[in-house]
Amino acid sequence: MPTDDEIYRVDDVFLGPPGIPLPFRARYRSLGIGAVVAAIVVVVEIRLHAINVMGVIWALFAAYAVSTLAGRYIDHERTIRSTLKALGHEITAPRYRAVRTTLFHPAPPARDRDRAARG
Repeated sequence: MPTDDEIYRVDDVFLGPPGIPLPFRARYRSLGIGAVVAAIVVVVEIRLHAINVMGVIWALFAAYAVSTLAGRYIDHERTIRSTLKALGHEITAPRYRAVRTTLFHPAPPARDRDRAARG
């Protein structure tokens, strides 16, 4: 949702270095989130001794995917800290167990059915 406040529209998007524009619009918050996610994935790969070219490609893909998803929810009014705090509250909130009722009775064992059929 675009904001109606002119202050937050200024410098929200990195268009590239002067004279060399990027072919896409990169939001600053997405760049930061992507850098952190890529660093975490690379550190995990190093700890697992699984670092290779494909691992770096997966790190960049994960960074792109997470930053794209996070960019939908994080803005100047809803910061990363408040979003993570809300996520933590949602995960740790007490849940009520639903009472399950059965709509049918299980079939009696086969020998009871045979006795009932015989008479």
